[in-house]
Amino acid sequence: MRNTQMTLIAIVASTFALIVPTIASAGVILSQDFKSGLSARERIVQYGTPSSFGIHDGYLGHDGSYSNLEESLYIADLDLTSYRNVVVSYDLVSKVEDTYDIFRTVVGRSNAAGQFETTYGAETVFTDMSRSFRIAFPDGQLASQFAFRFVSDRSVVDAGVQIRNLLITGDRIAAPDAPPVAGVVPEPGTWAMMVAGFGVVGGMMRRRRTHRSTPRVLA
Repeated sequence: MRNTQMTLIAIVASTFALIVPTIASAGVILSQDFKSGLSARERIVQYGTPSSFGIHDGYLGHDGSYSNLEESLYIADLDLTSYRNVVVSYDLVSKVEDTYDIFRTVVGRSNAAGQFETTYGAETVFTDMSRSFRIAFPDGQLASQFAFRFVSDRSVVDAGVQIRNLLITGDRIAAPDAPPVAGVVPEPGTWAMMVAGFGVVGGMMRRRRTHRSTPRVLA
């Protein structure tokens, strides 16, 4: 009887494991001070007019000016879909033409042509500023790549953006090579197995309590 009860409890526990994803580890996804270049999973891409956007003396960004019709990106391949509670922080110095030239913090993926496509923009800057950012990305908006994206519609000297001290943290919910985590809504068969397991375990526990409460009659 005890072995049967333990088996049913194990079935119910396994069912919950299928329904609710668990956090395997929490910590730093990427830490970059831009003082020693880029790692193999980071790159600079320019789709528009070439510019000075790149890695300079301890920062990512422009070196004194930016170009007309520029579209420059810093892209990091991080598989953020394997994380929850992703937070991005960095220090930004921005000097751009108000409203028209834009710096964005985004996530996205590469399309069939290999070009980056934004799927969610978390922060947009289109004015002069110097400040630190701390951005929490919604779990449902995460994608495989993180990026900084700068676009312009004219050339400006003594201007641009500079990014320092990039830190991305989050809670990992899957191994790097694991398939995407299944949704939290179980299949009908899973529901049936879980309900049946609860019913049997509950019935056995009730019978056990009834048996214990019945007094023994001595002859």
